[in-house]
Amino acid sequence: MNLIDINSTTKNEKENVSSEMNIIKSKNEKIFSQEATTETNIDMQINQPKKIAKFKIPQNLQKTFRFIIILTIIGIILFFCGLVKAIVNRNFFEGIFFWILAILVLIPGGFYSFQFIKAKRAKTLFQRQEILDKIPKLENKLF
Repeated sequence: MNLIDINSTTKNEKENVSSEMNIIKSKNEKIFSQEATTETNIDMQINQPKKIAKFKIPQNLQKTFRFIIILTIIGIILFFCGLVKAIVNRNFFEGIFFWILAILVLIPGGFYSFQFIKAKRAKTLFQRQEILDKIPKLENKLF
């Protein structure tokens, strides 16, 4: 082998090595870009709330829900009875007994009705379950 052959061989080897390096760089760039895209997708999935299923009242809270609706309806009826009694008799104090009863019945009925509405509007299942866990369950056989 002469000097020209050695130079040409090293040039060919250098070209081969540089082409192989370029191939390796492009593969690494693809891998890193795929990893970055995957990380971005994972971040988007974690940070964005998923659509949650249609709200159904849990089986263990159905009695409570019915009782709350009954309390709210009775409270509204009592309030209007007191209003009618006060208007008919033209005396504010005639309806006060009904209004006191209405307040006593509407406070728990309205509060827990609002809790059920908050649970229905919750954006994630975790928030919904957290709200529903705070609502007491009726175990009585009356309802």
